[in-house]
Amino acid sequence: GCTVKKRYSRLEDGYMAPMEEYIDFSIKSPDDYAKFQFEDPKDPRRFFSPRQDILSGDGFTVLPSYMDNVKAVRDDYCLIGGIYEAWEGLWRTRGIANAMMDMAREPERVKEFCNRLIDFAIGSMQEQVRLSQCQLMYIWGDLGYKTGLLFSPRMWHEIFFLPLKRLVQAIHKEGCLAIYHSCGHNPEST
Repeated sequence: GCTVKKRYSRLEDGYMAPMEEYIDFSIKSPDDYAKFQFEDPKDPRRFFSPRQDILSGDGFTVLPSYMDNVKAVRDDYCLIGGIYEAWEGLWRTRGIANAMMDMAREPERVKEFCNRLIDFAIGSMQEQVRLSQCQLMYIWGDLGYKTGLLFSPRMWHEIFFLPLKRLVQAIHKEGCLAIYHSCGHNPEST
């Protein structure tokens, strides 16, 4: 995917920026979509190796593995798995501006890549369910601003709806419920 930098500086309004900054991406041009090589979504390292969480942590602290966390809480909490949807995977490998330009100029390439992203997501989800026996899968993807979608409802439907539907169907096939999270005001995406 991408190269990230964690920012610890205060913004102009004094707010501390806790999220990472994406500064480089694996996919440099629309030609790279077809060449992009996904790793094995069921690779044991994803689930059994210690990890570093740049999103909700400092990015440097070594955390227990996915399965160590599952074993520690399995008897006390409802286990919820997590997976991204196609828009989230797309912008994290190409960048938001470039992904949006490609959606307008190269929609067929973007659609094909989004289907491959969801193939990967489904494989990862299946392994999470197999290993943890979670009964709920949280799908994350931020589609909007506070006033609406990041792109037109037509574009969302043409590019992202079918991959999302396939992901939800796969989650249900595993016997799990699905929760779909998206930041922003997105009534057009339902």
